[in-house]
Amino acid sequence: MSVQNDAPYTIIGPDGTQALINQDPALAAHVGLVDAEVGVGGFDCAEVRESAEDLPEGDGGMHGPFFYGRRVYTIPVIFLPDPGANLNAQIDRLNRVTNAMTTDGTVLWTESGRPETRFLFRRQLPYRVTGARPKRALLGLVSEDPYPLSSAESSQTVTTNTSVTNAGTAPTLPRFVLAAPQNTITLARSSPAPSAVMTLTGLSGAGTVTIDFAAKTVTATIGASDRIGAVNFPSSIWWELLPGVNVVSVAGATATSGFKWRDAWL
Repeated sequence: MSVQNDAPYTIIGPDGTQALINQDPALAAHVGLVDAEVGVGGFDCAEVRESAEDLPEGDGGMHGPFFYGRRVYTIPVIFLPDPGANLNAQIDRLNRVTNAMTTDGTVLWTESGRPETRFLFRRQLPYRVTGARPKRALLGLVSEDPYPLSSAESSQTVTTNTSVTNAGTAPTLPRFVLAAPQNTITLARSSPAPSAVMTLTGLSGAGTVTIDFAAKTVTATIGASDRIGAVNFPSSIWWELLPGVNVVSVAGATATSGFKWRDAWL
């Protein structure tokens, strides 16, 4: 956890206000440091949701698929020992940027061996400032994403059997932006195994179509915007880009704006 305690953090509130932690104290948005005695928490792994039953009249049990839940994490902050006016401004700024109740905020940080990564967040715990000087606060935040994602979105043109690399260590959900859709569109990952396919029909003449696997949405620029009914269920799945090299194909449309994704880490 020492790398995460020393990493620079930028917290961006829903209104765009920023608070900087572990950065240059001369910057107006800087509020303090990570309290290393407490340490950041929850950046190592998301909660695990089990699907399991005990065997009736027998020892042991039965396991179905297990899943990661939301990512709950904490950032302990120690405010810089500035005079009262500056201290109050730092406390107020951090309170403001973490006031994410109906809209997500963003936490950005960079640690050794990774590009800048992010968590979206909502406030989970009340904002409390404690202690004499230096004062401290414990930020209790929660993200709907189980994995930290790269802050920059990657983009690549995809046709048939195109190699795409997820540079992280966890699966991630992609986004397609397609033009000139035909009546049938096939979006496929043929490697690594097992292969996975999504098929959509009835989108001819819809202009540009965006299929967002993370949001589970299909939107078009011509006609009705919501086209989720174009997905052929149950034969289609919202497949993932697995860590490493994936072979991806698009048939029935032109990927004018490419294939988009964020690398993900456990």
